[in-house]
Amino acid sequence: MQSVRRENIQRKDVQKEEQKKPLPPELMEFTSPFRSFDRLWKPYYTLIVQYPNESRCPMLSTFDIYSPKLKREELFPAIKTDITIRRYYKFVSEKPDYIMEPEIFIGTVEGYVGLITWEGFEDNNLLRREECKWKWIKRIHNGPVTHIARSEYHKKIVATVGGNIFAVWREDFGEPVIWKKSQLRYTGCSWVNFRPTILVLARLDGSMEIWDFIVRSQEPTITQSVSGHIIMGIYTHELPLEPQCMAICDYNGTLRIYTAPPILLTFDVSDIKWMQDYFDQQVDRQISEFQKWQDAWNKKNFERIDKKKKLDEKKIEEERIEAEIKHREEMAELLKKAKEEERTKGERRKPWQFIEDTKERWREMEMKRMQITVLEKKGLRRDVLERQRAPILKIRQEAQKKEKNIREILQQRDQIFKETVTFLFPEQEVDHKLEDRDQISLPYIVPKPLKDIELTIPERSKIQEEARQLLEEFQEVEQEALEILIYQEFEHVFDWPTVLKQARKRKEYTYT
Repeated sequence: MQSVRRENIQRKDVQKEEQKKPLPPELMEFTSPFRSFDRLWKPYYTLIVQYPNESRCPMLSTFDIYSPKLKREELFPAIKTDITIRRYYKFVSEKPDYIMEPEIFIGTVEGYVGLITWEGFEDNNLLRREECKWKWIKRIHNGPVTHIARSEYHKKIVATVGGNIFAVWREDFGEPVIWKKSQLRYTGCSWVNFRPTILVLARLDGSMEIWDFIVRSQEPTITQSVSGHIIMGIYTHELPLEPQCMAICDYNGTLRIYTAPPILLTFDVSDIKWMQDYFDQQVDRQISEFQKWQDAWNKKNFERIDKKKKLDEKKIEEERIEAEIKHREEMAELLKKAKEEERTKGERRKPWQFIEDTKERWREMEMKRMQITVLEKKGLRRDVLERQRAPILKIRQEAQKKEKNIREILQQRDQIFKETVTFLFPEQEVDHKLEDRDQISLPYIVPKPLKDIELTIPERSKIQEEARQLLEEFQEVEQEALEILIYQEFEHVFDWPTVLKQARKRKEYTYT
Protein backbone atom coordinates (compact mmCIF):
# COMPACT_ATOMS: atom_id res chain seq x y z
CA MET A 1 0.00 0.00 0.00
CA GLN A 2 2.78 2.41 0.82
CA SER A 3 4.49 1.77 -2.52
CA VAL A 4 1.26 2.47 -4.42
CA ARG A 5 0.74 5.66 -2.45
CA ARG A 6 4.33 6.73 -3.14
CA GLU A 7 3.87 6.12 -6.87
CA ASN A 8 0.68 8.21 -6.91
CA ILE A 9 2.46 11.10 -5.18
CA GLN A 10 5.35 10.95 -7.65
CA ARG A 11 2.91 10.87 -10.57
CA LYS A 12 1.10 13.98 -9.26
CA ASP A 13 4.41 15.84 -8.86
CA VAL A 14 5.35 15.01 -12.45
CA GLN A 15 1.96 16.21 -13.69
CA LYS A 16 2.33 19.50 -11.78
CA GLU A 17 5.78 20.08 -13.27
CA GLU A 18 4.42 19.39 -16.76
CA GLN A 19 1.53 21.80 -16.21
CA LYS A 20 3.87 24.64 -15.22
CA LYS A 21 4.48 27.04 -18.09
CA PRO A 22 8.04 28.15 -18.65
CA LEU A 23 8.85 31.79 -17.97
CA PRO A 24 9.69 34.06 -20.89
CA PRO A 25 13.42 34.36 -21.58
CA GLU A 26 13.29 38.11 -20.83
CA LEU A 27 12.31 37.37 -17.22
CA MET A 28 15.13 34.90 -16.79
CA GLU A 29 17.73 37.58 -17.39
CA PHE A 30 19.15 39.69 -14.57
CA THR A 31 19.25 42.88 -16.64
CA SER A 32 16.36 44.27 -18.64
CA PRO A 33 16.72 44.32 -22.44
CA PHE A 34 15.40 47.90 -22.35
CA ARG A 35 18.22 49.11 -20.14
CA SER A 36 19.75 50.95 -23.08
CA PHE A 37 16.79 53.37 -23.00
CA ASP A 38 17.45 54.46 -19.42
CA ARG A 39 18.03 58.19 -18.89
CA LEU A 40 17.33 59.04 -22.50
CA TRP A 41 14.25 61.13 -21.71
CA LYS A 42 15.54 64.45 -20.48
CA PRO A 43 13.86 67.87 -20.51
CA TYR A 44 15.03 69.79 -23.55
CA TYR A 45 13.32 73.06 -22.63
CA THR A 46 11.79 74.07 -19.30
CA LEU A 47 8.80 76.41 -19.06
CA ILE A 48 8.09 78.16 -15.76
CA VAL A 49 4.47 79.18 -15.07
CA GLN A 50 3.73 81.84 -12.45
CA TYR A 51 0.56 83.66 -11.52
CA PRO A 52 0.38 87.19 -12.97
CA ASN A 53 1.65 89.88 -10.58
CA GLU A 54 2.68 87.14 -8.11
CA SER A 55 5.85 85.17 -7.44
CA ARG A 56 4.21 81.83 -6.64
CA CYS A 57 3.75 79.08 -9.20
CA PRO A 58 0.37 77.37 -9.76
CA MET A 59 -0.13 73.64 -9.39
CA LEU A 60 -0.99 72.49 -12.90
CA SER A 61 -3.55 69.69 -13.07
CA THR A 62 -3.97 69.32 -16.84
CA PHE A 63 -3.03 71.01 -20.11
CA ASP A 64 -3.69 70.70 -23.83
CA ILE A 65 -1.88 71.86 -26.97
CA TYR A 66 -3.31 71.67 -30.47
CA SER A 67 -1.66 69.33 -32.94
CA PRO A 68 -3.13 68.40 -36.34
CA LYS A 69 -4.44 64.85 -36.69
CA LEU A 70 -2.87 62.48 -39.20
CA LYS A 71 -5.12 60.97 -41.84
CA ARG A 72 -5.77 57.22 -41.92
CA GLU A 73 -6.76 54.85 -44.68
CA GLU A 74 -8.31 51.41 -44.32
CA LEU A 75 -6.15 48.69 -45.86
CA PHE A 76 -8.78 45.98 -46.29
CA PRO A 77 -12.30 47.40 -46.47
CA ALA A 78 -14.77 45.16 -44.68
CA ILE A 79 -18.46 45.17 -43.93
CA LYS A 80 -19.02 48.40 -42.05
CA THR A 81 -21.91 47.22 -39.89
CA ASP A 82 -20.06 44.16 -38.55
CA ILE A 83 -18.07 45.33 -35.50
CA THR A 84 -16.60 41.86 -34.80
CA ILE A 85 -14.23 41.99 -37.80
CA ARG A 86 -10.82 43.43 -37.08
CA ARG A 87 -9.89 46.40 -39.25
CA TYR A 88 -6.48 47.63 -40.30
CA TYR A 89 -5.53 51.24 -41.04
CA LYS A 90 -2.35 52.99 -42.12
CA PHE A 91 -1.28 56.59 -41.69
CA VAL A 92 -1.10 58.83 -44.75
CA SER A 93 2.19 60.73 -44.72
CA GLU A 94 1.04 64.22 -45.68
CA LYS A 95 2.52 67.33 -44.19
CA PRO A 96 -0.33 69.34 -42.64
CA ASP A 97 -0.78 72.95 -43.70
CA TYR A 98 -0.39 74.24 -40.17
CA ILE A 99 2.43 75.84 -38.18
CA MET A 100 2.55 74.96 -34.50
CA GLU A 101 1.96 77.97 -32.29
CA PRO A 102 3.69 78.40 -28.90
CA GLU A 103 0.43 78.28 -26.93
CA ILE A 104 -0.73 75.88 -24.21
CA PHE A 105 -4.21 75.76 -22.69
CA ILE A 106 -3.78 74.89 -18.99
CA GLY A 107 -5.90 74.18 -15.92
CA THR A 108 -4.83 74.42 -12.26
CA VAL A 109 -5.78 72.81 -8.97
CA GLU A 110 -7.28 76.11 -7.75
CA GLY A 111 -9.80 76.21 -10.62
CA TYR A 112 -7.96 78.67 -12.88
CA VAL A 113 -8.04 78.25 -16.66
CA GLY A 114 -5.77 80.19 -18.99
CA LEU A 115 -3.68 80.37 -22.14
CA ILE A 116 0.10 80.74 -21.87
CA THR A 117 2.73 81.47 -24.48
CA TRP A 118 6.51 81.77 -24.66
CA GLU A 119 9.13 83.16 -27.04
CA GLY A 120 11.65 80.30 -27.18
CA PHE A 121 15.31 80.61 -28.18
CA GLU A 122 18.12 78.24 -29.04
CA ASP A 123 21.56 78.48 -27.46
CA ASN A 124 24.39 76.32 -26.23
CA ASN A 125 23.59 76.93 -22.60
CA LEU A 126 22.61 73.88 -20.58
CA LEU A 127 20.05 75.89 -18.63
CA ARG A 128 17.21 76.09 -21.17
CA ARG A 129 14.37 77.61 -19.21
CA GLU A 130 11.98 80.48 -19.70
CA GLU A 131 9.11 82.10 -17.82
CA CYS A 132 5.80 81.90 -19.67
CA LYS A 133 3.50 84.83 -20.37
CA TRP A 134 -0.24 84.78 -19.85
CA LYS A 135 -2.48 85.72 -22.76
CA TRP A 136 -5.46 85.49 -20.42
CA ILE A 137 -6.44 83.77 -17.17
CA LYS A 138 -9.88 83.23 -15.65
CA ARG A 139 -11.23 81.45 -12.57
CA ILE A 140 -14.62 79.90 -13.30
CA HIS A 141 -14.46 76.44 -11.69
CA ASN A 142 -15.13 75.72 -8.01
CA GLY A 143 -12.69 72.80 -7.90
CA PRO A 144 -9.55 71.41 -9.56
CA VAL A 145 -9.67 71.38 -13.36
CA THR A 146 -9.44 67.64 -14.08
CA HIS A 147 -10.12 67.36 -17.82
CA ILE A 148 -9.57 69.46 -20.94
CA ALA A 149 -11.07 68.29 -24.24
CA ARG A 150 -10.48 69.95 -27.62
CA SER A 151 -12.94 69.56 -30.48
CA GLU A 152 -11.65 67.61 -33.48
CA TYR A 153 -13.61 69.79 -35.90
CA HIS A 154 -12.73 73.20 -34.39
CA LYS A 155 -9.20 73.71 -33.12
CA LYS A 156 -10.11 76.82 -31.08
CA ILE A 157 -13.06 75.29 -29.16
CA VAL A 158 -12.07 73.70 -25.82
CA ALA A 159 -14.19 72.19 -23.02
CA THR A 160 -13.04 72.12 -19.37
CA VAL A 161 -14.37 70.31 -16.31
CA GLY A 162 -13.71 71.21 -12.68
CA GLY A 163 -15.83 70.86 -9.57
CA ASN A 164 -19.56 71.23 -10.26
CA ILE A 165 -19.00 73.41 -13.35
CA PHE A 166 -18.18 72.70 -16.96
CA ALA A 167 -17.29 75.42 -19.44
CA VAL A 168 -16.73 75.70 -23.17
CA TRP A 169 -14.19 78.26 -24.36
CA ARG A 170 -12.93 79.79 -27.53
CA GLU A 171 -9.18 79.75 -27.13
CA ASP A 172 -8.59 83.36 -28.23
CA PHE A 173 -11.30 84.78 -25.93
CA GLY A 174 -10.79 85.12 -22.19
CA GLU A 175 -14.40 84.49 -21.11
CA PRO A 176 -16.40 81.22 -21.21
CA VAL A 177 -18.82 81.06 -24.13
CA ILE A 178 -20.98 78.47 -22.31
CA TRP A 179 -20.79 77.41 -18.67
CA LYS A 180 -23.24 75.49 -16.50
CA LYS A 181 -23.30 74.42 -12.86
CA SER A 182 -24.63 71.07 -11.69
CA GLN A 183 -25.63 69.74 -8.28
CA LEU A 184 -23.09 66.91 -8.69
CA ARG A 185 -19.39 67.07 -9.46
CA TYR A 186 -18.24 66.43 -13.02
CA THR A 187 -15.48 63.85 -13.46
CA GLY A 188 -14.77 63.82 -17.21
CA CYS A 189 -15.64 65.22 -20.62
CA SER A 190 -15.11 64.34 -24.27
CA TRP A 191 -16.10 65.65 -27.69
CA VAL A 192 -17.47 62.93 -29.96
CA ASN A 193 -15.95 62.53 -33.41
CA PHE A 194 -19.14 61.44 -35.17
CA ARG A 195 -20.95 64.77 -34.68
CA PRO A 196 -19.33 68.17 -34.12
CA THR A 197 -22.07 69.59 -31.88
CA ILE A 198 -22.12 66.88 -29.19
CA LEU A 199 -20.25 67.04 -25.86
CA VAL A 200 -20.39 64.13 -23.39
CA LEU A 201 -19.90 64.76 -19.65
CA ALA A 202 -19.41 62.22 -16.83
CA ARG A 203 -20.76 62.83 -13.32
CA LEU A 204 -19.98 61.68 -9.80
CA ASP A 205 -23.10 59.50 -9.47
CA GLY A 206 -22.15 57.27 -12.44
CA SER A 207 -24.36 58.95 -15.03
CA MET A 208 -23.40 60.81 -18.20
CA GLU A 209 -24.86 63.88 -19.86
CA ILE A 210 -25.01 64.30 -23.64
CA TRP A 211 -25.19 67.93 -24.74
CA ASP A 212 -26.20 68.60 -28.33
CA PHE A 213 -25.84 72.36 -28.76
CA ILE A 214 -27.75 72.45 -32.03
CA VAL A 215 -30.81 71.03 -30.24
CA ARG A 216 -30.61 72.94 -26.95
CA SER A 217 -27.84 74.68 -25.02
CA GLN A 218 -29.53 75.31 -21.66
CA GLU A 219 -29.80 71.66 -20.55
CA PRO A 220 -28.50 68.22 -21.58
CA THR A 221 -30.29 66.47 -24.41
CA ILE A 222 -29.85 62.99 -22.87
CA THR A 223 -29.02 61.92 -19.30
CA GLN A 224 -28.34 58.23 -18.68
CA SER A 225 -26.97 56.20 -15.75
CA VAL A 226 -24.23 53.80 -16.87
CA SER A 227 -22.43 52.97 -13.60
CA GLY A 228 -23.14 52.72 -9.91
CA HIS A 229 -20.52 55.22 -8.81
CA ILE A 230 -17.81 57.57 -10.07
CA ILE A 231 -16.95 57.54 -13.78
CA MET A 232 -13.21 58.10 -14.05
CA GLY A 233 -13.00 58.69 -17.81
CA ILE A 234 -15.01 58.75 -21.01
CA TYR A 235 -13.46 58.33 -24.47
CA THR A 236 -14.60 57.91 -28.05
CA HIS A 237 -12.89 55.76 -30.65
CA GLU A 238 -10.47 57.65 -32.89
CA LEU A 239 -11.04 55.48 -35.98
CA PRO A 240 -14.00 56.02 -38.32
CA LEU A 241 -16.19 53.07 -37.30
CA GLU A 242 -19.81 52.29 -38.05
CA PRO A 243 -21.48 52.24 -35.66
CA GLN A 244 -19.27 54.40 -33.47
CA CYS A 245 -18.43 53.17 -29.98
CA MET A 246 -17.63 54.89 -26.69
CA ALA A 247 -15.59 53.56 -23.75
CA ILE A 248 -16.40 54.41 -20.12
CA CYS A 249 -14.17 53.44 -17.17
CA ASP A 250 -15.50 53.62 -13.61
CA TYR A 251 -14.17 53.51 -10.05
CA ASN A 252 -13.82 49.70 -9.70
CA GLY A 253 -11.68 49.19 -12.82
CA THR A 254 -14.49 48.18 -15.17
CA LEU A 255 -14.32 49.25 -18.80
CA ARG A 256 -17.68 49.46 -20.54
CA ILE A 257 -17.96 49.90 -24.31
CA TYR A 258 -21.21 51.27 -25.77
CA THR A 259 -22.30 51.86 -29.34
CA ALA A 260 -23.79 55.26 -30.11
CA PRO A 261 -27.56 55.39 -30.74
CA PRO A 262 -28.65 55.98 -34.35
CA ILE A 263 -30.22 59.34 -33.46
CA LEU A 264 -26.74 60.74 -32.68
CA LEU A 265 -25.04 59.34 -35.79
CA THR A 266 -26.68 61.71 -38.28
CA PHE A 267 -23.73 63.73 -39.54
CA ASP A 268 -24.18 66.86 -41.63
CA VAL A 269 -21.33 68.99 -42.96
CA SER A 270 -23.36 72.14 -42.25
CA ASP A 271 -23.18 71.36 -38.52
CA ILE A 272 -19.47 72.23 -38.54
CA LYS A 273 -20.18 75.70 -39.91
CA TRP A 274 -23.17 76.11 -37.57
CA MET A 275 -21.00 75.35 -34.52
CA GLN A 276 -18.34 77.83 -35.59
CA ASP A 277 -20.93 80.54 -36.35
CA TYR A 278 -22.66 79.91 -33.01
CA PHE A 279 -19.48 80.44 -30.99
CA ASP A 280 -18.47 83.48 -33.04
CA GLN A 281 -21.93 84.96 -32.51
CA GLN A 282 -21.77 84.41 -28.73
CA VAL A 283 -18.32 86.00 -28.51
CA ASP A 284 -19.38 89.00 -30.63
CA ARG A 285 -22.49 89.42 -28.50
CA GLN A 286 -20.48 89.54 -25.26
CA ILE A 287 -17.99 91.99 -26.76
CA SER A 288 -20.68 94.27 -28.25
CA GLU A 289 -22.82 94.35 -25.09
CA PHE A 290 -19.83 95.22 -22.95
CA GLN A 291 -18.69 97.87 -25.41
CA LYS A 292 -22.18 99.39 -25.54
CA TRP A 293 -22.38 99.53 -21.75
CA GLN A 294 -18.85 100.96 -21.56
CA ASP A 295 -19.65 103.74 -24.04
CA ALA A 296 -22.85 104.66 -22.20
CA TRP A 297 -21.02 104.71 -18.87
CA ASN A 298 -18.21 106.89 -20.24
CA LYS A 299 -20.70 109.41 -21.68
CA LYS A 300 -22.69 109.56 -18.48
CA ASN A 301 -19.71 109.80 -16.11
CA PHE A 302 -17.44 111.95 -18.23
CA GLU A 303 -16.86 114.52 -15.48
CA ARG A 304 -16.11 111.80 -12.92
CA ILE A 305 -13.63 110.10 -15.25
CA ASP A 306 -11.95 113.40 -16.06
CA LYS A 307 -11.71 114.27 -12.36
CA LYS A 308 -10.24 110.85 -11.55
CA LYS A 309 -7.74 111.21 -14.39
CA LYS A 310 -6.60 114.59 -13.06
CA LEU A 311 -6.27 113.19 -9.55
CA ASP A 312 -4.18 110.28 -10.86
CA GLU A 313 -1.94 112.66 -12.80
CA LYS A 314 -1.55 114.83 -9.71
CA LYS A 315 -0.71 111.78 -7.60
CA ILE A 316 1.87 110.60 -10.15
CA GLU A 317 3.45 114.06 -10.24
CA GLU A 318 3.64 114.17 -6.45
CA GLU A 319 5.24 110.74 -6.36
CA ARG A 320 7.74 111.81 -9.01
CA ILE A 321 8.66 114.97 -7.07
CA GLU A 322 8.97 112.98 -3.86
CA ALA A 323 11.19 110.40 -5.60
CA GLU A 324 13.39 113.19 -7.01
CA ILE A 325 13.79 114.78 -3.59
CA LYS A 326 14.62 111.41 -2.04
CA HIS A 327 17.10 110.67 -4.81
CA ARG A 328 18.80 114.05 -4.31
CA GLU A 329 19.08 113.47 -0.57
CA GLU A 330 20.58 110.01 -1.13
CA MET A 331 23.04 111.33 -3.70
CA ALA A 332 24.05 114.19 -1.38
CA GLU A 333 24.58 111.72 1.45
CA LEU A 334 26.64 109.41 -0.78
CA LEU A 335 28.70 112.34 -2.03
CA LYS A 336 29.31 113.46 1.51
CA LYS A 337 30.45 109.98 2.53
CA ALA A 338 32.73 109.73 -0.53
CA LYS A 339 34.35 113.09 0.31
CA GLU A 340 34.91 112.02 3.89
CA GLU A 341 36.45 108.74 2.76
CA GLU A 342 38.74 110.56 0.30
CA ARG A 343 39.77 113.03 2.96
CA THR A 344 40.53 110.32 5.51
CA LYS A 345 42.27 108.26 2.82
CA GLY A 346 44.40 111.22 1.76
CA GLU A 347 45.36 111.91 5.36
CA ARG A 348 46.39 108.31 6.10
CA ARG A 349 47.97 107.54 2.75
CA LYS A 350 51.58 106.42 2.85
CA PRO A 351 54.17 107.13 0.11
CA TRP A 352 54.57 103.47 -0.83
CA GLN A 353 50.81 102.93 -1.26
CA PHE A 354 50.96 104.69 -4.63
CA ILE A 355 52.87 101.75 -6.12
CA GLU A 356 50.34 99.22 -4.76
CA ASP A 357 47.40 101.18 -6.23
CA THR A 358 49.14 101.35 -9.59
CA LYS A 359 49.73 97.57 -9.57
CA GLU A 360 46.05 96.95 -8.69
CA ARG A 361 44.86 99.09 -11.60
CA TRP A 362 47.28 97.32 -13.92
CA ARG A 363 45.93 93.90 -12.85
CA GLU A 364 42.36 95.04 -13.53
CA MET A 365 43.31 96.28 -17.01
CA GLU A 366 45.09 92.98 -17.77
CA MET A 367 42.07 90.98 -16.58
CA LYS A 368 39.73 92.91 -18.91
CA ARG A 369 42.15 92.48 -21.83
CA MET A 370 42.37 88.71 -21.17
CA GLN A 371 38.57 88.40 -21.08
CA ILE A 372 38.22 90.22 -24.41
CA THR A 373 40.96 88.05 -25.97
CA VAL A 374 39.32 84.79 -24.81
CA LEU A 375 35.92 85.88 -26.14
CA GLU A 376 37.38 86.79 -29.52
CA LYS A 377 39.27 83.48 -29.85
CA LYS A 378 36.20 81.39 -28.98
CA GLY A 379 33.94 83.47 -31.20
CA LEU A 380 31.65 84.54 -28.36
CA ARG A 381 29.76 87.79 -28.01
CA ARG A 382 29.31 89.67 -24.79
CA ASP A 383 25.68 90.60 -25.46
CA VAL A 384 24.78 86.94 -26.16
CA LEU A 385 26.42 85.82 -22.92
CA GLU A 386 24.60 88.54 -20.99
CA ARG A 387 21.29 87.41 -22.49
CA GLN A 388 22.01 83.80 -21.56
CA ARG A 389 22.94 84.83 -18.03
CA ALA A 390 19.79 86.92 -17.61
CA PRO A 391 17.53 84.06 -16.30
CA ILE A 392 20.09 83.10 -13.63
CA LEU A 393 20.52 86.73 -12.55
CA LYS A 394 16.75 87.11 -12.39
CA ILE A 395 16.45 84.07 -10.12
CA ARG A 396 19.19 85.45 -7.84
CA GLN A 397 17.53 88.87 -7.70
CA GLU A 398 14.19 87.30 -6.80
CA ALA A 399 15.86 85.28 -4.03
CA GLN A 400 17.56 88.42 -2.69
CA LYS A 401 14.30 90.35 -2.85
CA LYS A 402 12.54 87.56 -0.94
CA GLU A 403 15.25 87.54 1.74
CA LYS A 404 15.03 91.34 2.01
CA ASN A 405 11.25 91.19 2.51
CA ILE A 406 11.67 88.52 5.19
CA ARG A 407 14.27 90.65 7.01
CA GLU A 408 11.97 93.69 6.90
CA ILE A 409 9.11 91.66 8.32
CA LEU A 410 11.34 90.33 11.10
CA GLN A 411 12.48 93.86 11.95
CA GLN A 412 8.85 94.96 12.29
CA ARG A 413 7.79 91.96 14.37
CA ASP A 414 7.31 94.01 17.57
CA GLN A 415 5.12 96.56 15.81
CA ILE A 416 3.09 93.81 14.08
CA PHE A 417 2.60 92.08 17.44
CA LYS A 418 1.39 95.30 19.09
CA GLU A 419 -1.01 96.07 16.24
CA THR A 420 -2.40 92.54 16.36
CA VAL A 421 -2.92 92.69 20.12
CA THR A 422 -4.57 96.09 19.80
CA PHE A 423 -6.88 94.80 17.06
CA LEU A 424 -7.87 91.59 18.85
CA PHE A 425 -8.03 92.97 22.42
CA PRO A 426 -9.11 96.65 22.31
CA GLU A 427 -8.77 98.63 25.50
CA GLN A 428 -11.98 99.39 27.37
CA GLU A 429 -12.29 102.76 29.07
CA VAL A 430 -13.95 102.56 32.46
CA ASP A 431 -15.64 105.64 33.81
CA HIS A 432 -14.86 105.51 37.53
CA LYS A 433 -17.22 108.42 38.20
CA LEU A 434 -20.22 106.23 37.49
CA GLU A 435 -19.22 103.84 40.27
CA ASP A 436 -19.93 106.44 42.92
CA ARG A 437 -23.02 107.90 41.32
CA ASP A 438 -25.19 106.87 44.27
CA GLN A 439 -23.13 109.03 46.59
CA ILE A 440 -23.24 112.13 44.38
CA SER A 441 -26.07 114.60 45.03
CA LEU A 442 -27.16 116.36 41.88
CA PRO A 443 -28.57 119.88 42.01
CA TYR A 444 -32.25 120.40 41.44
CA ILE A 445 -33.06 121.71 37.94
CA VAL A 446 -36.16 123.80 37.60
CA PRO A 447 -38.17 122.62 34.55
CA LYS A 448 -38.56 125.25 31.88
CA PRO A 449 -42.11 125.65 30.53
CA LEU A 450 -42.79 125.04 26.82
CA LYS A 451 -43.93 128.53 26.23
CA ASP A 452 -40.45 129.80 27.13
CA ILE A 453 -38.68 127.45 24.63
CA GLU A 454 -38.98 129.54 21.50
CA LEU A 455 -36.53 129.73 18.61
CA THR A 456 -35.20 133.00 17.49
CA ILE A 457 -35.58 134.14 13.88
CA PRO A 458 -31.92 133.40 12.90
CA GLU A 459 -32.09 129.87 14.39
CA ARG A 460 -35.39 129.12 12.61
CA SER A 461 -34.03 130.34 9.27
CA LYS A 462 -30.87 128.23 9.74
CA ILE A 463 -32.91 125.05 10.35
CA GLN A 464 -35.05 125.76 7.28
CA GLU A 465 -31.92 126.31 5.15
CA GLU A 466 -30.42 122.96 6.30
CA ALA A 467 -33.68 121.13 5.53
CA ARG A 468 -33.86 122.69 2.06
CA GLN A 469 -30.23 121.70 1.37
CA LEU A 470 -30.89 118.09 2.41
CA LEU A 471 -33.91 117.91 0.08
CA GLU A 472 -31.88 119.24 -2.85
CA GLU A 473 -29.11 116.71 -2.27
CA PHE A 474 -31.65 113.87 -2.09
CA GLN A 475 -33.23 114.98 -5.38
CA GLU A 476 -29.82 115.09 -7.09
CA VAL A 477 -28.97 111.55 -5.92
CA GLU A 478 -32.41 110.33 -6.99
CA GLN A 479 -32.05 111.84 -10.48
CA GLU A 480 -28.56 110.37 -10.93
CA ALA A 481 -29.74 106.87 -9.90
CA LEU A 482 -32.70 107.03 -12.33
CA GLU A 483 -30.40 108.05 -15.19
CA ILE A 484 -28.07 105.12 -14.46
CA LEU A 485 -31.02 102.71 -14.51
CA ILE A 486 -32.21 104.13 -17.83
CA TYR A 487 -28.78 103.76 -19.47
CA GLN A 488 -28.33 100.19 -18.18
CA GLU A 489 -31.72 98.99 -19.31
CA PHE A 490 -31.51 95.69 -21.25
CA GLU A 491 -33.48 95.60 -24.50
CA HIS A 492 -34.20 92.12 -25.77
CA VAL A 493 -34.66 91.79 -29.54
CA PHE A 494 -37.19 89.07 -30.37
CA ASP A 495 -37.42 87.72 -33.91
CA TRP A 496 -40.36 85.35 -34.21
CA PRO A 497 -39.50 83.75 -37.65
CA THR A 498 -35.95 82.90 -36.46
CA VAL A 499 -37.24 81.32 -33.23
CA LEU A 500 -39.84 79.29 -35.13
CA LYS A 501 -37.22 78.05 -37.61
CA GLN A 502 -34.86 76.96 -34.83
CA ALA A 503 -37.67 75.21 -32.94
CA ARG A 504 -38.70 73.24 -36.03
CA LYS A 505 -35.09 72.22 -36.61
CA ARG A 506 -34.74 71.03 -32.99
CA LYS A 507 -37.96 69.09 -33.28
CA GLU A 508 -36.71 67.34 -36.41
CA TYR A 509 -33.46 66.31 -34.68
CA THR A 510 -35.31 65.13 -31.57
CA TYR A 511 -37.95 62.92 -33.24
CA THR A 512 -35.94 61.56 -36.19
